[in-house]
Amino acid sequence: MCHRYLQVLSVSLFWTGAVLCNTVHVIVSGLVFLVLLHGGRNASSMPPNSLMKSLRYAVTTSFGSICYGSLFTAAIRTLRWEIRGFRSKIGNNECLLCCVDFLFQLVETLVRFFNKYAYVQIAVYGKGFNRSARDAWELFQSTGVEALVAYDCSGAVLLMGTILGGLITGTCAGVWTWITWRDRVIMVGSTAMLMGMVLVGLAMVVVESAVTSIYICYAEDPSLIRRWDPQFFNQMSETLHQRLQHRSARAREVLTQNQLDSHMQDTFHQVDLIKGSALFRSQKVKAHVMRHSDRSWISMQKVEELNPGAGYAQILGRNTSLPFVYTRENEL
Repeated sequence: MCHRYLQVLSVSLFWTGAVLCNTVHVIVSGLVFLVLLHGGRNASSMPPNSLMKSLRYAVTTSFGSICYGSLFTAAIRTLRWEIRGFRSKIGNNECLLCCVDFLFQLVETLVRFFNKYAYVQIAVYGKGFNRSARDAWELFQSTGVEALVAYDCSGAVLLMGTILGGLITGTCAGVWTWITWRDRVIMVGSTAMLMGMVLVGLAMVVVESAVTSIYICYAEDPSLIRRWDPQFFNQMSETLHQRLQHRSARAREVLTQNQLDSHMQDTFHQVDLIKGSALFRSQKVKAHVMRHSDRSWISMQKVEELNPGAGYAQILGRNTSLPFVYTRENEL
């Protein structure tokens, strides 16, 4: 029973930590967006008390959306990373690749409605969580910035730092508990690890919020980033251009290969059909010739030679006149 309570409390602690991190996320995102909107580094025209206003919006009108999104965002993002890494290690196992692609598409659908970029929309526009996530993802896909977001490693690096901080905290607490109360090492160590992850995550989320806000600003109005840091804007634009070119080349390659495979399959299918119909027509003509053996102007050898050739001439697209056997077949 104690372990069940511990599990419930651990989930509650994890959710509370996620809510705290995402609250900071919304506050920082609103501030970063305001800084970029009001002149970048020379943001002298920012409205007064911007921090307090962002804090008030985060803990009042937007708090429900933050709590709702905190239930799913981290888990879905981690699952997406796991599947993406697993896909790169599958190789040529088509059956397993098909299953993983199905899971990946399912997770991509969930990401459309549960992603960390929704918090920027919540901070700036005050929308609900699902609508914010959908609008942010559609904005990325319509502008092509999704090609940058898909290969963004900042979240993974910050997550590793958060996990490392939690492990260090849990290890230190576990060693201390092992010296004092050995029967409570697991409980104290795991709780300390979760608390360490929450505290380190609160520090890491400031950097992550700034990164996500920059992506949203770049997708909505690239001139904001250009005014803030022209060199950084040029680097982002060049990287985005390279990603889009790479995707376009891969898409053309896959499309060409698929079209070629489809064309070959259709061609072979048509050949098989025409061969079958040619054989059927030959048998009909042969039977007709045998029933009318006194009409010596037709030759079964001629029928066998002309009928298959007519089928292949059709599939090759040649403008040949109908051979004798087709005319003869119409008379049967």
